Amino acid sequence: YEVSLVPALVGTYSVAVTVYGHHLSGSPHDVKVVPGETFAGRCEAYGDCVTVGDVGKECSFFIKAKDCCGNPTGTGGDKFTVVLEGPATIVATLVDNNDGTYLATYSHTIAGVYTLTITHRNQPIAKSPSSLKMRPGPTNAASCTASASDIFKCLLFARVSFTIQAKDAFSNKVQHPGDVFTINPSEPFLTSEE
Repeated sequence: YEVSLVPALVGTYSVAVTVYGHHLSGSPHDVKVVPGETFAGRCEAYGDCVTVGDVGKECSFFIKAKDCCGNPTGTGGDKFTVVLEGPATIVATLVDNNDGTYLATYSHTIAGVYTLTITHRNQPIAKSPSSLKMRPGPTNAASCTASASDIFKCLLFARVSFTIQAKDAFSNKVQHPGDVFTINPSEPFLTSEE
């Protein structure tokens, strides 16, 4: 007689072999099921910086290696690649924690929407590629600009308008509700803010 068993979950199990209700010699047997090799389609990335990052700040998230049945591998040594493509290309650095998890870290100074691609042996992991938004930093006065065509020449009692473009320290355009810009013209201007 030939019998085959296909375990799907990691753990230690008992396998009893009986004939006419009596155990065969050595039965029941303890069987330790260990994870299979890493399978890209079951690996996952998790953490806040998988979907959003902030310019000028170090952003990180984790990758968990899993086998084809979704069991965590629990060991290191896998080769993952993490690339963000958008207004710029960013290659994340990876640290192998030697426990089946990997720390991916990236930073950049250009805000925008990026495509995050995580691969294991050139195969995408679960939910990859995905979209990631790199948010601009806080408004930085030294980077902001004010512009208008007639700001340096105007008619008496004619309205002069100009536009303020809020920017972060890396010159990314910013729209933070609550930014307060103060206009302090010298006399004899009358002010009106919109």
